[in-house]
Amino acid sequence: MRILPTPKSAALAAGRMALPHHPQVTAAGPEAMGAARWLADQLGEKLRVAWGPTERWHDAQVILGLLADLVELGVAPPAWGASAALTSALGREQGYILDVTEDSAILTALSPDGLRHAAASFLQLAEPDGIPCGHIEDWPDFRFRAADWLLNAEINRWAYERGDGREALFERLRRKVDLAARHKLNLIWFDGFGWDPDRVPGYAEAVRGLARYARERGIRLAHSGYGGGYGGAYQRAEIYTGAYHGHVFENRRPYPDGELYDCIGHPAYEESWHYGTCLSNDALLDAKLVELTRFVKACEPGLLYIHDIDTGDWDLAAEAWLRRCEECHRRWPNDDAGAGDGMAGAYARWFRRVVEAVGAVESD
Repeated sequence: MRILPTPKSAALAAGRMALPHHPQVTAAGPEAMGAARWLADQLGEKLRVAWGPTERWHDAQVILGLLADLVELGVAPPAWGASAALTSALGREQGYILDVTEDSAILTALSPDGLRHAAASFLQLAEPDGIPCGHIEDWPDFRFRAADWLLNAEINRWAYERGDGREALFERLRRKVDLAARHKLNLIWFDGFGWDPDRVPGYAEAVRGLARYARERGIRLAHSGYGGGYGGAYQRAEIYTGAYHGHVFENRRPYPDGELYDCIGHPAYEESWHYGTCLSNDALLDAKLVELTRFVKACEPGLLYIHDIDTGDWDLAAEAWLRRCEECHRRWPNDDAGAGDGMAGAYARWFRRVVEAVGAVESD
């Protein structure tokens, strides 16, 4: 039995579940429907067998369902609820149980994400001569397990771009989403750097469609950009040769046409001190949130990586805090980076605004 990632608990049993001429897979309840459809499609592609869906669970060879639904149907024993796969926080969110006998396979979990992981394990086991009998109980060690599609860390340049046109590119990306799902990866480092949904014509529509495709498979597409600092505007290195896909904000009071001024920034780059770093300039922060929420609404990202304290080092960030402007000093007088009336409080206020603004965005 070979499954990636390796399950926490896997016990083989004698025999194999043979595949009939027209095997059937069903969802015991609406929350299992997405995983059941995906599994049927993937099995059909892998085995070249027409897996047929059925709404009659007792006619199906492969049954997916939340544990409570399967217990109620008498398909799964209540004792499975005490499994380590389903009792930890991550287990409740993503753990699963897969039980295969010569007659049928039962895939269960406490969440749709767990059912998708059970389906992924079953798919890996499936071969034309059948599926080995056995019992698997599994759950992840980490909430997010990521694939990186970018050639340059979190910044620009898709690794799967072949220059063969948008349709071919996004068909390739959909296949890679399914490949990630088959191995229980649930996060894809997708694109960056910046919050411009119009960076190329048709970008938002194409990315939004792929984000929905990934979300149906329990996968988040992660986008990255600046919240302050805008290192790409002043740092000279190979990593920054690609354009920043967004507005490069500056500290101006009153914003946006007032005098340029310095505030916190990277201590080693004097030029950085005026690039959108001020935390007391509410008009500046409002403008940043307009750009960010427009991007979220247009592209529907699954996760945002917002590069905000643009130093990469706590000591440098603390040193940068000492350079804050007069208004920041008035609002947060403490020089201690970890204080509530110091840098920690200032950033907490900004981060709270980001969370509230993004959380309020509704899709069309």
